[in-house]
Amino acid sequence: MNILFIGTTGVYHALVAAKLFMGIDSQKELLSMPELGCRSLEDSGNPIYAGKDKRGNQVYCLGVGADVNMVKKSITQFMKILGFSHQDLIVKTIQSRNERAIFRLYQLSKLPGFHAIGHTCIVWDLKRGLSVLEQEVKIFQAELQNSKDLAYTQPSTRDD
Repeated sequence: MNILFIGTTGVYHALVAAKLFMGIDSQKELLSMPELGCRSLEDSGNPIYAGKDKRGNQVYCLGVGADVNMVKKSITQFMKILGFSHQDLIVKTIQSRNERAIFRLYQLSKLPGFHAIGHTCIVWDLKRGLSVLEQEVKIFQAELQNSKDLAYTQPSTRDD
């Protein structure tokens, strides 16, 4: 199964949610990832591979701009057109309460001389909302675990 975390940007809140989902819970480790705030990853427009979770599911994150809910709906409809199901891909939206400000800060950070300011502000917001994000990921994990119609595989017993 593939799990895609989508957010306003893929290199901040969605990336941290993906890493939390995979079991990384150290704030220091989360906020010092080389991918955090990486403009070249974000600007590529491609899903960012975060890794495998403990069950062997492929985990990705993707920045989709300001209308995260519309993009999720579009992805879901496109999956139906192609004949895919939630057995193939689950899309989880990640939204912060300052989502529009984050989007504008990220856009501002693209300007020469503004990357550090934008990055610092977004990371500050991320730190402030980390406990809420952790709780959101735990709820999502529980929903997957309790879902009877998903092939959410059992944890792998071998070390990968």
